[in-house]
Amino acid sequence: MLRHPDPDIGMRAATKARAFAHMLYDLDGAIATKLPGNRQASPVAMFCSQVIAKAYADAGAPLVEKASHKVTPNGLRRKSVLLPVDPIPLVEQRLTPEQLIAAQSFLDRDSAYVDTDMSREMAISQEVHAMVMGLFPAKPHTEIAPDFGIVYPPRNLGEAFQVLQFLDQHTASKISDAMLPELECRGYFNFGRVDLAIMIERLQTQKAQLSTGAVNFSSMAEWGKHYSTAYKGHSVALARHSNNADAYHQLYAANFPLSIYKRMEQMHREIAVLLGTAMSLEEAVIVACMQGLKIPVD
Repeated sequence: MLRHPDPDIGMRAATKARAFAHMLYDLDGAIATKLPGNRQASPVAMFCSQVIAKAYADAGAPLVEKASHKVTPNGLRRKSVLLPVDPIPLVEQRLTPEQLIAAQSFLDRDSAYVDTDMSREMAISQEVHAMVMGLFPAKPHTEIAPDFGIVYPPRNLGEAFQVLQFLDQHTASKISDAMLPELECRGYFNFGRVDLAIMIERLQTQKAQLSTGAVNFSSMAEWGKHYSTAYKGHSVALARHSNNADAYHQLYAANFPLSIYKRMEQMHREIAVLLGTAMSLEEAVIVACMQGLKIPVD
């Protein structure tokens, strides 16, 4: 386990890595790191150590002095600024045969991932990205400055959204109009909203239970701890969705009105509203739990 000595740089790299979501796995690229030659990076696929190296390079803190598509896991371990985490924060747990069976099932992350919103979103993103790639010209209409951190041709759907602003209006509108119905009919803009609606309903119920005194001390302690942690994560997510909505609004207003920009802004605004509602309820539940446990509230 390796970690960057500067946590702020690590956070920036993690944010940059979001741009690589839903890219294919580049098995040929991974093999090529051990072979002679000068293979070019794939525009639509990456391998594990390449993701790490590219994320830090895009964050302005390159780990090694070579192109990210030539970086191996061993290269990160031996030749980068990443430091080993010691001791490794793991706890040995001895399991009964029955617990071991359950744990093995839980630890099969591929199986657990298959029927999730993230998996479905990935499939949709890859499908639509593949469908519209043929509509992108050989080179953008306007040169893309390196500080944008955008690769052309776009490697995934997220980059495709951003690249549109560097095309001529006719081409960008054509691609935008092709994307939107394909994403709509596949339910792309609904991901996360159902889970947030369920969470809000659960919080409303728990808030009502707390107000009537129908919650024991053990549950109050559990709820208070759980939602205190969740609140922090939701705060980061709210800021991200709000910033994304503002960015798409600016793209729509400053360049030319593309349908995909307006729809992406709407999606992020709606999710931000749901997150804000959930956080208000979380805050109310946390306060009620602290009061019920006789813990002073700041």
